[in-house]
Amino acid sequence: RLKPRCVRSGRPEAHLLIDSSEVSPLTLAYSDWLQERGSLKNFTREYAQESWQRDSHDMRFKRLQHLLQKSNIYSKFLLTKMEQQQNEVV
Repeated sequence: RLKPRCVRSGRPEAHLLIDSSEVSPLTLAYSDWLQERGSLKNFTREYAQESWQRDSHDMRFKRLQHLLQKSNIYSKFLLTKMEQQQNEVV
């Protein structure tokens, strides 16, 4: 079986055909390793992105909780002040 193979020469790349029996098991293993390595890099990148998104979501949620808590405290403070003013008038 013949496979296309690129060879770099002094001129633009030339396409040659080589016999698949010339491809050693080591070369095939190396090719498989490169594919697995690429898959691992993609998996690692996706995992890191998901982790960052989770952390980002958690931080936004905590910030929102904090702001709501501050708003609640401020509204209670205002209510207390309004009640005090109303009692002073009466």
